[in-house]
Amino acid sequence: MKLKIASKKTLANFINLLIKKEDRRLIGPKRKDKENVVFAPISSWDELCLANTVTLLPPKQFLFPNGEELIRFEMEGKEVKRVYSSLELEPQIIIGVRPCDIHGILHLDKIMNAENADCYYIKRREATLIIGLDCLEPLDDYCNCASFNTLEVTEGFDLFLTEAKDRYYIRIGSPQGEALLANCDEIIEAKEEELKELYKKRSLLFPRHLKLSVEELPAFLASDKVYNHPYWEELGRQCLSCGSCNIVCPTCYCFDVREEMSLALNTGSKCRYWDGCHLGSFAQVAGGFNFRGKTFERVRHRMYRKGKYQVEKYNQVACVGCGRCARACLVNISPVTTYNNLAQSAYIAQKGDER
Repeated sequence: MKLKIASKKTLANFINLLIKKEDRRLIGPKRKDKENVVFAPISSWDELCLANTVTLLPPKQFLFPNGEELIRFEMEGKEVKRVYSSLELEPQIIIGVRPCDIHGILHLDKIMNAENADCYYIKRREATLIIGLDCLEPLDDYCNCASFNTLEVTEGFDLFLTEAKDRYYIRIGSPQGEALLANCDEIIEAKEEELKELYKKRSLLFPRHLKLSVEELPAFLASDKVYNHPYWEELGRQCLSCGSCNIVCPTCYCFDVREEMSLALNTGSKCRYWDGCHLGSFAQVAGGFNFRGKTFERVRHRMYRKGKYQVEKYNQVACVGCGRCARACLVNISPVTTYNNLAQSAYIAQKGDER
């Protein structure tokens, strides 16, 4: 994988040139207010916030938007006269995507291309270039990328930036990324050895908070004792079923499809909106029966989906350790704390059995 280097001024000029080309919109971390940073369209380098900050939502929203019109249809009386896709693609570059979020996108790539492939996601993904941004220190205490093996990333990006004082190292991850740099003479070749010292220091700064290894999670959760543990009911009493964790997660992809009609009832559309397994109505079916009517069942389902079910289906743990769900949770429920408490309880129970 080729490695380049650019001064901060050179990179700023490069990004501004990409914006001026107007063949792709540029999206990146942008300060919303004093406390919050969001991914949003960028009109200049000066708007980018590449400091050690976490965005409220992952960049998933620009590949799998909330509130997306899938098809439109026209009616003639009670008959459908015409049906057509309303997908409008706008080529885009997303800059400042952290390693955990790149892993989140890779996970969605696998899911959206499996079985009944999602053509809307796929076409939008094909029209998107990713410029990643390295983390050399934890962004805050909620970051758990080291625990979930998502601090390192070797694919899923076109360019990948690593900041080093007055410069940026630029890793090229695709022919499209290399083409972006083609006419930038001030961006020159670099050697891998130059990054080694940075990565040595980084490895000491990212603690592993998860007491289990991520590889052990699926087998651990397969235990009947863990599945039926009373701790789930304790979490159920705390959880507010607000769905905030679903909304901010880089790998959650559940959605609801609704039909929306004009007042004249002659045109309409099918739209999809994000949905969440923590919401009380999520597993409710016709007749009012709810497969997960109790709050603790929904909490357990989400933790099992991240740590076990997705591994069995896609060979990937579905938590990327970004910490967004824990930041957003009003009652401080997090995957790491949940798995750790279960592991600790199982360990104590095992010692008791041995006695």
